[in-house]
Amino acid sequence: MENIKKTTPHRVGIVLANEELDIPALKFFILSMNALQDQFEYEFLPTPDHGELFEELQKIEDVDREAVRSYVPNFLVDFPKWLEKLEDGYNLPHPRPDQWIIVSEACFSDNFYNMRENHVSVIALGNWQRSMAPPSLFEFIQTLIVRESIAGVCPALRGSVHLGTRGCICDFTAYLEDTRLKVLSGFICHSCEQALAASSRPTLATTVRYILNKKWVGNLSDPTSTTSVLAKLRYNLFLSTGLKPTFLESTINLLQTEGVKALVTLFGAVALAGLLFFFGLKSGGS
Repeated sequence: MENIKKTTPHRVGIVLANEELDIPALKFFILSMNALQDQFEYEFLPTPDHGELFEELQKIEDVDREAVRSYVPNFLVDFPKWLEKLEDGYNLPHPRPDQWIIVSEACFSDNFYNMRENHVSVIALGNWQRSMAPPSLFEFIQTLIVRESIAGVCPALRGSVHLGTRGCICDFTAYLEDTRLKVLSGFICHSCEQALAASSRPTLATTVRYILNKKWVGNLSDPTSTTSVLAKLRYNLFLSTGLKPTFLESTINLLQTEGVKALVTLFGAVALAGLLFFFGLKSGGS
């Protein structure tokens, strides 16, 4: 990536609408993209405890996508004011992102999984299921964030531009399940690449391909790699599926990262539990 000319990054503020999404490993994975390129600069912002947009997205039942869209104007006024009060409390300046992306666990009633309105994007992941893995939910979130970022800098690609499924990041996919193809491929088709080349960021296609192919995440043999750090944060990018790993995924991850030491510890814990259970039964029968 050294040959990519430096440019002023498009700043993207990310807000997690649900506390279940507030996972250190997820934040680290997304923010790792900042060190890889200079087209986008991502930052996580706190989630407010009020506001009609967030109250709508936190509903258990299906959410009306157009209702969410109608709340955007108030969000663009109220949320920056709320942030400003927080910043004033810490004597901080008030810089604002060029674009807002809200990641939620909502289910839109029309089964779409995103909404864009006036520099605000909402990603709704409520329809995601473990059967859609691979890729992992982390990879879904990363790809969808990059897709919304592209929409923020390239007017020609703000909407979907081709019905055919090409594995392109700008594919039109009516259902979240179909999105897995573009998450897995990390591809930009010829027509979308031309649209990006005609924008003010002609090297953007190269950057997007690089961050989506995920070769940069490295492997567990390198303790400084993104993959190793994620594993230490209890998330194995190529093993875990959902927001939080299952017991089996956690066990395998522990064995891969800690090796024999972890295996001995695990068997020791199981043996101790067995002994305690045995003696408990013995004492209970006397």
